[in-house]
Amino acid sequence: MEGRVIICIILSTFLFSIASASSIDSSDWSFRREIVLSASKAFSDYQLNISLDTKSLVAAGKMRSDCGDIRFTDSDKFSSLSYFLEVGCNTAYTILWVKVPIVYSDKKFFVYYGQPFAQSESSGTDTFLFFDGFDGNSTDTSKWFPQKCVSVYGGYAHMYSRDASCYLKLNKDLPDVGAIQLKARRGPEETGVGPGFTVSYADNLPAFEMAADPKEKRWMLYSQKPSPTNIYGGAIDLTDHIFQVAYDVSGRLYYFYADSSQIAKNRAYSPGALGSLYLLSGDISKAQSISDSYFDYFFIRKYSEKEPRVNLRDEESLKPSTTHGAPATSKPALTTTFSATSSAGVASSFSTSILLTAATQIVSSSTIVLQPALEGIRDEKNPSNASSQNAVKSLSIWSFITPILIIIFVFVLLFLFSYYRRRKLESLKENKEVLRWIANELLSGEDPEAIKKAVRDSGMDPSIVDKAKKTLK
Repeated sequence: MEGRVIICIILSTFLFSIASASSIDSSDWSFRREIVLSASKAFSDYQLNISLDTKSLVAAGKMRSDCGDIRFTDSDKFSSLSYFLEVGCNTAYTILWVKVPIVYSDKKFFVYYGQPFAQSESSGTDTFLFFDGFDGNSTDTSKWFPQKCVSVYGGYAHMYSRDASCYLKLNKDLPDVGAIQLKARRGPEETGVGPGFTVSYADNLPAFEMAADPKEKRWMLYSQKPSPTNIYGGAIDLTDHIFQVAYDVSGRLYYFYADSSQIAKNRAYSPGALGSLYLLSGDISKAQSISDSYFDYFFIRKYSEKEPRVNLRDEESLKPSTTHGAPATSKPALTTTFSATSSAGVASSFSTSILLTAATQIVSSSTIVLQPALEGIRDEKNPSNASSQNAVKSLSIWSFITPILIIIFVFVLLFLFSYYRRRKLESLKENKEVLRWIANELLSGEDPEAIKKAVRDSGMDPSIVDKAKKTLK
């Protein structure tokens, strides 16, 4: 019984997590804006760049001053989308990145705000192919191969050495096509190329590099093949900068930005399999150089030469306006009480309750699973088209039936497990009784071969007699 209850709790909790994870109750938010995409082709799990004027929203009392109540949902207005607030909260140009599961032209999703008790769910890790915000107090060795002269503190990775270059080597493979982005600043003692990064070929020779040129005192993009080439940008200084490079292993550098200034576009480098990526400080070509650079965050995202474009529609008010400017410390706690006569009863009742809740959640949100298919089949130019309506109706029915079938399957699985375990216990009990009878027969001097024949005639394995003999020795 105990084992069945544990399995029931595990399965029901898992099912509940599928049903309820990554969703929001839109009725808790005061405002919403629809976002419509324009795309030349379809993408999956694509990171989209969105700019919001949060300054005016905060000033109007529509958003928390820390932007913690920003949320994104898919077209169903229910499924949460991962996002990362990169920079500029409470400014006219707040940069956010949103990971959208399926991207196509006219795809719709939503941004919500206006919830005084909401806490930020901004997560670079959940949004990008790779992300490190250098939180904590040590290098994350699952992301980088650490080096002694790199310290992590205060939300920065600080590379500092007075007699050597410093670097962090990425502990991940690079995608064949991608965009690299980092926010960093040069320390007052830096004499080398920091802050920067280099992407190498498999043979460790640099394919391309973004860094500071200490001689020219300007930011540069460097590629070694087919011939050494430097492209220069703005003057280096000691303030934070955001650098972006988009690349393709076929030998193209789509762009290089230093902040909002485009330094290079559609540059060529020799194609080849890429090896590693290094964040750099100091000058590796010199025996002695001073490294002093700060890295705020670093990420890699998907990239397409023709990136999808976003169009934010007008704001929609979902409830009477309230003031959300001051961040709330906590939301009033919800109190839940229950009683039970036994621990087994509690576990069984709890797991059954979760299963029923999960069933309700799945059924109520079942159209999420088939939403892209529904959108693809629906004939928007001719909504009265009979075949289109029939296809949509058919998919809608299946979107309702599928989660019910899943829940039935789970209950059947639990029943089969219970039946198998009961039969196994009965079999063990039966075997113990047979062993006890064999032991008694052997002790009374009965011929082992005669016992084996009797066991065989009863449909059991005669080797059990030998096992019984061994236990008696």
